[in-house]
Amino acid sequence: IGQLVSHQRLAAQLKAEASALPALSIDVSAQPITRTVLRVVLTLTAAFEWRDRLHGGAESWWIWVEDSDTEHIYHKELWTLTKQQALEPQELSFTTPLFEPLPPAYYIRAFSDRWLGVETVAPLPLANLSLPSARPAHTDLLALRPLPKSALADARFEALFRFSHFNPVQSQIFHTVMHTDDNVLVGAPTGP
Repeated sequence: IGQLVSHQRLAAQLKAEASALPALSIDVSAQPITRTVLRVVLTLTAAFEWRDRLHGGAESWWIWVEDSDTEHIYHKELWTLTKQQALEPQELSFTTPLFEPLPPAYYIRAFSDRWLGVETVAPLPLANLSLPSARPAHTDLLALRPLPKSALADARFEALFRFSHFNPVQSQIFHTVMHTDDNVLVGAPTGP
């Protein structure tokens, strides 16, 4: 350092001052939730010497997820690191969109809200990301004859319905709903 600034006696002092320059170490892990949503977990570690006279009680950082190919920012938030939190790694989790075809990587950028030019960049590789299989957004409606409400086989249940036959959607899901413990999500418009 002394040779760099042409002043050997100031090298130790410059090194001590540089160690107080805010910096973050970023470890990134990601897991796809769907083919279009990615859960990102950042482990953020303070990589600097905290000094009250310089940093006060907290340092704020902007966290961005960006795609350098398209220059889009997919996530941004202001994250604050307190003096107490600086003693151990902190986790930050969020979701961000995915678009196919996947770019080779997203980049996590953390830059100081107060210190000019202080930033850390960490890649989030997407090439080896294992996405869930592409399933159709809906289940095709089968050509079934509507089931009569007597298929309920219980007069108390049959009395709940004012119609004589279930509609096509109700007929198709009847067996799964009445005879299994499977989870079911049904989204269908009401009839005319």
